[in-house]
Amino acid sequence: MLRNYFCFIIHIIYFGILLLCSYIVATYIEPIIYIIGFLPTETGNIFCVYFAIMSIFCLFQVIFRGLLQLLFSAPLIMTTFADIISFSPCLILVGDIAGYFSDIPYIPEQIAPLFYVGIFTVTHFFFKLITLFASIYGKANSRWYSLGWFLIAFLLTYTSMLGLIQWKQKLIQHRFLQVKTTRFNAINRVCTTEVPEGSFFIQSVPVSSEENCIWFIRAGNKFLSAIDIYLYIIFSDKNISPCVIPLQVSQNTWVEICLKDYLPKERVNFILSWSSYRLPVFLVRQGFVPQFSLKSLEEARNFLFSEQKADKTLYKAIYIDGPYCSCEVSGEVVVK
Repeated sequence: MLRNYFCFIIHIIYFGILLLCSYIVATYIEPIIYIIGFLPTETGNIFCVYFAIMSIFCLFQVIFRGLLQLLFSAPLIMTTFADIISFSPCLILVGDIAGYFSDIPYIPEQIAPLFYVGIFTVTHFFFKLITLFASIYGKANSRWYSLGWFLIAFLLTYTSMLGLIQWKQKLIQHRFLQVKTTRFNAINRVCTTEVPEGSFFIQSVPVSSEENCIWFIRAGNKFLSAIDIYLYIIFSDKNISPCVIPLQVSQNTWVEICLKDYLPKERVNFILSWSSYRLPVFLVRQGFVPQFSLKSLEEARNFLFSEQKADKTLYKAIYIDGPYCSCEVSGEVVVK
């Protein structure tokens, strides 16, 4: 009786520590998600991101325990105690969050979190091996206990999918909100729309291949030189295949692009998006495009060793001017 009571208590402690460690992991990797461009900050609610990460982390831990119980008839108390110790590497992440660790020599501050995540992963895996050995030795318990672990894993699978779906919806909303409203640029004397990489610019006025098919595009912030990008046209009518247009842009020249060969003859609405890399269109449509891209050694050096730590504009952006009628304008517009 006393043994069963102790087993119950230690499992309550295990799940409490598991939830705490999952929150620590989610908190630590949030800045990494932000740098990549998958944190929907402009929606005002990132709870779904924490919820998804915590659920996924707990899911893998519980599946691991269920497999140990099913395959090795693991002793519950000994295995659970060893598994609790396997979460101790989370103290590495807590120490970095609290600022107890000084800067690592020869490692840029921007990628130091990846270093600590790597140490956490390796040490956590090592302690998991110890948990595996603990499940093999000792007095065996029934394999039927694995059903409890798998039931919890089923519930965590549901919460993980729920969190990921909410995260995706918030991310798509965020990609629309990132596009700045059309504004007048006094320097270049044109009205432009700023479109960050991976964001969605919706063309609300229906256009066709016969009218309003001329657009002008210029590189915005974070472009160090002329660069090749890929422009994606996603139509509101799903029966029309999306288009991918290779394009070279620079900061000092408006590049003319005619969509006549890409738009259907009938008037339709569409969404414009772009990326530094050519990606499958279905990823672009779902918003799964990383917004942070380094395409040259100079860009990588500026990101890793720049002293401007307070610069919040991490993502490249292009300026779009248009649409225009083909009979009204043609050629490149050079910015003086």
